[in-house]
Amino acid sequence: MSKDKIVIVGFGFSGLTILANFIEKAKHPLEITIFDKQSINGCGIAYGGDSKVHPLNVQADNMGIFESAPQDFYDWIHDNKALWESLYPDLKISKENYLPRKLYGLYLKNKLNTLLKKAKEKKHHIQFILEEVIEVTHEGNTLFVKSKEGKKSEADFLIIATSTPPTKNFSFETKELLESKNYIRNIWNPSLESQVEEGKPNHHTIIYGSGLTAVDALLSLKEANYKGKISVVSLTGLFPEVHSKINLSPIEIAPFNPSKDLLFLLKEYKTKWNFLKTKRADWRQLIDSLRPYTSYLWHGLNYDSKIQFLKRLLPLWNRHRHRMSYSSFEVISKLKPQIKKGRVSNVIKLSDQKFEVVIESPEKREAFLADVVINCSGPEYRLNERRDSLLSSLFEQKMITPDSLNMGIKIENLETLNSDKSGKIFALGSLLFGEKFETTSVPEIRSQAATIVKTILNDFQ
Repeated sequence: MSKDKIVIVGFGFSGLTILANFIEKAKHPLEITIFDKQSINGCGIAYGGDSKVHPLNVQADNMGIFESAPQDFYDWIHDNKALWESLYPDLKISKENYLPRKLYGLYLKNKLNTLLKKAKEKKHHIQFILEEVIEVTHEGNTLFVKSKEGKKSEADFLIIATSTPPTKNFSFETKELLESKNYIRNIWNPSLESQVEEGKPNHHTIIYGSGLTAVDALLSLKEANYKGKISVVSLTGLFPEVHSKINLSPIEIAPFNPSKDLLFLLKEYKTKWNFLKTKRADWRQLIDSLRPYTSYLWHGLNYDSKIQFLKRLLPLWNRHRHRMSYSSFEVISKLKPQIKKGRVSNVIKLSDQKFEVVIESPEKREAFLADVVINCSGPEYRLNERRDSLLSSLFEQKMITPDSLNMGIKIENLETLNSDKSGKIFALGSLLFGEKFETTSVPEIRSQAATIVKTILNDFQ
């Protein structure tokens, strides 16, 4: 009897939690083929980096790979001290800590090994292919997945788990600039610590972008004992807000009423905040209490309200919602980077180790010399800028549809998360940004994975 066939494209955290759910929950053997163009260890870009100092953005007791066991990572740390103690001999462990991302990568690799043993016991057939998928076709109810190198796999269901979007591209990024070792677009693998030198006092590094990626870059520069000048450029001229130094207890708020009108939601938010201030609540508690409702509120907004939010409020939301840990704040305070409000309009390579960086603001246009330039501008969600062969293939054949904002894939059914009318193709993570908004952190992704796997297994049974 032939096994039901699943193809997963992408094997970072999203792909791993999908695989984990299939192995744990399937009641009959499956044939699962996994494609990834970079690695097959389950860590992806987010958790596969070499740096020892980049922290997680979610507390330790909420990082398990299963929706039903969010504390699993925290439990694993205590049960497997021998696997990580030599790497972090002085690490302080608590449920509220934002632990190192490299440690989380060890957890994911260890869980993958355990899962593969269980898959063998349950007679699942798991195949890993380290190649990029560029095309999907279909004949009747069967999908055919093709890689760049020509490998083909048959599938009853396809799950697109390529969760981490590429870094934003800029028109000034010439081939010569991109080939320069001192113009850096990837700070994780290899780690930024290994890509920069200590630098002399007159050495100048310019980082553009001031979100959590820039925070990681600054932590790496500190770890590399960088001694030069650091400038950070962004449209807001502001770093992310900081998590509270003390653990804040969760608060319960009355559910928000969905509305098509952004102004209505903002008024309701203000009313709730005014009430919580009378209870001496911290603003972080209100932001965090929105998490269970954010996707539903976002999906209910009309197109114009979503556009207005993205244009006017997204930087403010990101700064307060995606905060840095207090320990990161302490490190950055000691580095004392100079922050500039504006946009980088051009980077010109003058020599192998010297650049001219042009920064524009409403008031002025300035040019600065830099020895290192680091692109921390953040992820590119716009589909027309992503240059993804697989998505292009699916869109051209009308197998899937872009969402109304052109920032991801349209979901045909919010309850099952299928992305095509036949119910054969699913996506999760950043590809659902336009539809669900809050969709890129571990708690949201593992919930999506559980929903997708449940939907597919119900179909098989």
